[in-house]
Amino acid sequence: MIHTKNWGTTEPLIQTPLCELHRIVVRPGGYCSVHKHHGRANVFYVISGSLEVRIFEGWKAGDGNAYIPTELLPGQHREVLPGYRHQFFSPHGAVVLELYYPVLRGEDIERESEGGIEPPDMDVPPPDAVPTGPCVDPPNATNNCDCHDCGNWEGAL
Repeated sequence: MIHTKNWGTTEPLIQTPLCELHRIVVRPGGYCSVHKHHGRANVFYVISGSLEVRIFEGWKAGDGNAYIPTELLPGQHREVLPGYRHQFFSPHGAVVLELYYPVLRGEDIERESEGGIEPPDMDVPPPDAVPTGPCVDPPNATNNCDCHDCGNWEGAL
C-alpha cells in the first residue's frame, strides 16, 4: 500500500520483525521532518535522481540546526545509526530504497567465565607440529614415520 506524505510517497515492500524495506518517491524540493530513531538504523539507497541526507549535530532538539550533508546519486547509499537526528531532501526529486533494521546495543554479552588456552595434550601433536629429530620407530603402515607415534615432535604454539 502506498502512503502519501507531504514530501512524496512511501511504499512498504518488505516488513518483518527484523527489517523493513520501503520504496520512497521524493517530489522535487521535498524533505522529511528532522527526526531520530532510538533502536533502528536507516539506509538510504538512491535508484534515480539525487538525495541529500542531513545528519544534525547534537542528539536532541534544541542542539542547533547545523548539519553534515551527504549528497547521494544513483547507486550510492548512506547509513544513519540510531540516535542521530537526520532528514532527507531532494532538490530535483528521487526514487529511493529505505531500509530499516534494528541495531543491538554494544555490550549485550554476560560472561560467566574467562576465556583462555588449555595446555596441549602431549599424546597428540598439534596440527602444525614439526619433527625435531630422527624417528625412533621404524616406518610402517600405522605410524607412517611422521614422528607422531614416537613423540619426537615439537608443537608450534
